[in-house]
Amino acid sequence: MRAITIHRPWAWAIAEGLKTIENRPWHSDYTGRLLIHAGKSKGSDVTAVEFMRSIGIDGSPFEQIPGGAIVAVVDMVRCEAFCPAPSLLDPSPVPIADPWAFGPYCFRLANVIKLPQPVPCKGQLGLWTPNAETVNAVSRQMADGIR
Repeated sequence: MRAITIHRPWAWAIAEGLKTIENRPWHSDYTGRLLIHAGKSKGSDVTAVEFMRSIGIDGSPFEQIPGGAIVAVVDMVRCEAFCPAPSLLDPSPVPIADPWAFGPYCFRLANVIKLPQPVPCKGQLGLWTPNAETVNAVSRQMADGIR
C-alpha cells in the first residue's frame, strides 16, 4: 500500500468523490489501495478553488479537512498519459476527456472511502509507504480493513 500527499483542495475533492484523476509529472506502475494525504502547504489553494468553481463545484469546504492527515482511501486503477504518444494504429492522439485531467500523467482513482476521522501523519513527495501505525489507524476506521 502507498500514500500520496496532495494539496488540501484537491484532497478534499478526492475524498468527496468529485475528483477521479490525480495529475502528476511522472508515470507510475502502481495499482492498488492508495491513502490520500492532505498536505499542509497552501500554495495552490486559490487556483484550485477557482478551477473547481469553473466546473461548477464549490471548493471552499476544503478548509473543513485538516492539513497533515490521511483523509481518504482510494483504489489507484491505472496511470495514463494525458495525451498518448501517436502510434501506427492511432496517429492522432486525443487528450483524456475529463475536466480533472491536466497531465502529463493521470492517475485514475476509484472506490473512494472518506475517513470519518482524519489520521494525522507527515506527508512525503511521490508515492510513499505509510508506517504501520498510520495504516492501523486508517484500517480501524474501515469496515473491511485495508488489504
